[in-house]
Amino acid sequence: MTAVVEVEGLSISYRTERGLTEAVSDVSFRLQAGQTLAVVGGSGSGKSSTAHAIVGLLPENAVVTSGRITVAGHEVLRLSERRLARIRGSVVGLVPQDPTVSLDPVQTVGRQIVEALIVHGRQHRRVARAEAVRILERVGIDQPAVRFGQYPHELSGGQRQRVLIGIATACEPQLVIADEATSGLDVTVQKRVLDQLETLAAEQGTAVVLITHDLGVAADRSDAILVLDHGRIVEAGATPEVVRNPQHAVTRRLFDSAPSLAVRSAADRVEDRPSRNSVAAEAHDRPPLIAVRDLRKEFTLSSAFGPKQRLLAVDGVDFRIPAGGTFALVGESGSGKSTTARIVAGFEKPTWGTVSVDGEIVSDLGAAGRRTFRSRVQFVHQNPFASLDPSFRVEDIVAEPLRSFRVGTPSDRKERAVELLAAVGLSADLARRRPAELSGGQRQRVAIARALAIEPELVILDEAVSALDVVVQREVLDLLAELRERLGVAYLFISHDLAVVRLVADTVGVLQHGRLVEQGAVERVFEAPETDYTRELLAAIPGTGSTLRRPLLLPTTTTTTTTKGTAQ
Repeated sequence: MTAVVEVEGLSISYRTERGLTEAVSDVSFRLQAGQTLAVVGGSGSGKSSTAHAIVGLLPENAVVTSGRITVAGHEVLRLSERRLARIRGSVVGLVPQDPTVSLDPVQTVGRQIVEALIVHGRQHRRVARAEAVRILERVGIDQPAVRFGQYPHELSGGQRQRVLIGIATACEPQLVIADEATSGLDVTVQKRVLDQLETLAAEQGTAVVLITHDLGVAADRSDAILVLDHGRIVEAGATPEVVRNPQHAVTRRLFDSAPSLAVRSAADRVEDRPSRNSVAAEAHDRPPLIAVRDLRKEFTLSSAFGPKQRLLAVDGVDFRIPAGGTFALVGESGSGKSTTARIVAGFEKPTWGTVSVDGEIVSDLGAAGRRTFRSRVQFVHQNPFASLDPSFRVEDIVAEPLRSFRVGTPSDRKERAVELLAAVGLSADLARRRPAELSGGQRQRVAIARALAIEPELVILDEAVSALDVVVQREVLDLLAELRERLGVAYLFISHDLAVVRLVADTVGVLQHGRLVEQGAVERVFEAPETDYTRELLAAIPGTGSTLRRPLLLPTTTTTTTTKGTAQ
């Protein structure tokens, strides 16, 4: 059977100020119709470079030094840009990692889907609009007719990611490359989207390449796994074999670090978190650091199919965060998590209700009080590329809060920036680079380092570890725990990853359509959820091992190697 995609001996280097830097070295694999390959590895391992090479979207400073790529009979590396544009979307669909820089900010999301359908001749303009609304509904967008007329900035990060998935799959291409496509999605929508990709593979014969750091997704949803480390294949094989018996140390470390695959008893989890709970337990008897009371936020939405509508994004939310405590907000994309976080941070004004810090209402603070508030509360955004100044070097980005609050001398700030980079797992040689020269995971670690620079009392983390590979994610979570114990810093932890929440939070609130439907100690909520909605969220956590029960679709032998290899 002819392979849909075949990669042979692919090597990629990047031109930098220091000369050519190799990112991918001698990578080979082939994938047939209806098969799913998961490409996993740490941040900077070459996963995204490999994906972008397949669709001819490598940046200008990238050089393919050797290799051959064939997609549905097309020699990708020999195609002109005009011919590449023809096959993108129709033959191969790419769901990129970063929706903010991938969607046109001046066009509505509906129009962008319509254009994808029309450009590739799939729909006439008269019926393309209705088809676009159906696609939005298919990928789990609520109120699809309303969302059709909205611009990307009016949607949550998870909703924007789903729009990209809709665009990529609109024309039912032969190959879909999902580059961390579900990393920003809540577990229920993630399941729905992965189910959709699985249906395309089964019914349309679509081949799927999943670029992911989520080992639970890889274990559940792939037929074969390719493990990359520093641009090289260190292990490749059928998913059941790799999951059950990983051969390489890199693979074992990835699986050991994955929260969704960690099989631990409740007793183990409690024993594993004594230091995290000790500070919070003492603080619960004191007045809260942050108190949120009856929070409400309304937005006015435009619609392409009728009059403007009012959206109640946050509806009567109440919670408290003690000094040194970690409160997690979970729920589906669009449930109000990020809006609540932005209100707590002072970026948005509530329609009703209050946010208090040490008993002082934030909205009542004067200019001096608000500046002090900014030094006490720091925010780590979901999208690091949009929150980092592209013209700054990394060391300047990390030191920016220190300059703003006049902490230390220039040399002190430079030294502190290097220390913070090391604390989040980044080497000192990255200090002189700019955000565009970093991977998505590296950019997120820079954002976390910047937030921690002035040692705030509360850090709001809006999906701040969702873009990190599991090893670095675990290192960052351990760092946050250490800072919490040493400095008494508190966290408002916004996440769709319930496995991570279970590891780091003391208390958790479950949001649905802007309302807190359940709230309590994290162990109680996870072990004995009170609502059907919470039970649905928990049941959708990836890593249940369903792949181990699926028949393997690979008709040919898959090679496993500890240095480099070919997945066939």
